[in-house]
Amino acid sequence: MYFFMYCLFLILVSVPACVFKCLLFPGQENV
Repeated sequence: MYFFMYCLFLILVSVPACVFKCLLFPGQENV
C-alpha cells in the first residue's frame, strides 16, 4: 500500500514538474 502511494506521489510530482520545465525552458528538454 505504501509503495502504491509512493509511486502515485512520484507521478503527481514529476508530471507537473516536467510540464513546468518544458514551459519555462523550451528546447532544453533534449539534453
